[in-house]
Amino acid sequence: MLKYNLEKRMANWQKNNLMRQRHVMGNRRYGDNRLPIADKDYLNFASYDYLGLIQHPVINNAMINGIKQYGIGSGASAMVAGYFNEHDSIEREFAKWLGFDKAILFNSGYSANLGVMTALLSRDDTVISDKLCHASLLDGIQLSRAKHYRYQHNDVTHLQKIAAKANPDMIVSESVFSMQGDIAPIADLVAVAEKYQAGLVIDDAHGIGLLGCDGRGTSQYQSKLLCVVMSLGKAFNAMGAMVAGNGEIIESILQFSRSYTYSTALPPALCGALRAALKIIQEETWRLQALNENIAFFNAEARARKLPLVSIDKTPIRAIIIGDNQKTVWLQEQLLKQGVYVAAIRTPTVPKNSARLRISLNGLHTKAEMIFLLDKIVEYYL
Repeated sequence: MLKYNLEKRMANWQKNNLMRQRHVMGNRRYGDNRLPIADKDYLNFASYDYLGLIQHPVINNAMINGIKQYGIGSGASAMVAGYFNEHDSIEREFAKWLGFDKAILFNSGYSANLGVMTALLSRDDTVISDKLCHASLLDGIQLSRAKHYRYQHNDVTHLQKIAAKANPDMIVSESVFSMQGDIAPIADLVAVAEKYQAGLVIDDAHGIGLLGCDGRGTSQYQSKLLCVVMSLGKAFNAMGAMVAGNGEIIESILQFSRSYTYSTALPPALCGALRAALKIIQEETWRLQALNENIAFFNAEARARKLPLVSIDKTPIRAIIIGDNQKTVWLQEQLLKQGVYVAAIRTPTVPKNSARLRISLNGLHTKAEMIFLLDKIVEYYL
């Protein structure tokens, strides 16, 4: 029966053009937007390296020095014997940078969202989330067994209607939605949360390093947030995730998060590299400035070509909805033939009939590279 169900599921996946494949990448070079795949270089418009930190020599050296000092792994869970001074330092430095009491380092954004939802919610609680929240948030809420309602994307009026009936304990949203590129109305979410005395949790994966004062994401609202979850695999171009909040909340997450307790801690050498990346993001402010200039340029050029971007918010994620899965994959293949790598996003990552090309900008893209991409999309799409 299991084999039959899997075969049936795979056949349906293939029929609907949902099969995914992994491309084997080659060596990467600092300051280079080329992505080597099968002995050919592709112009990379799919990476999360928004600030161009790939192969940064200072970060690399911090990692190498950390390996010499600590070895490759941590050797245990942070709750046993895997929590080193580098873990403690990056947590303290992150909390200080953002203005929070404390922070805790998880192994990934997915692990962090599962850990936060299951640690802070129970079957006696009610939570309301944006309909387009990341799968990790939805999975975490499901595991918590809390009563769950979803409001229409970025629709504060709909949120208020649900909240008036449900009286939520928690409201959950992303800051920048990873498949849309649009920004949540955080100030309005804060107002609703305060009205109903609900905790507000923000997934700042695509906002940290990019939004707010000096790239500090949604931390300007830190006194109004229950906690903020920040993936370190995007602007920081590393791995792991930081959760920041007041001392009581972070201590509760530390005590009750199973995804934290029962995972081997990240390598201390990686924490040293993260500390170096944090310092670079704070000091090399030209990186964020260059990215914002590229976002403005790309939006203007896309508008001039009448390309229907999902959002023109000031974020590096640019999406064009194609709708049909087969056509979306075909467009990606045509761009690959032209030496450009762009992500083709389909269900279940996005709702049915909203398959799209997702373009990720960074501060190192040149105007010529962006124009080349846009002209090729126009050539095949319009």
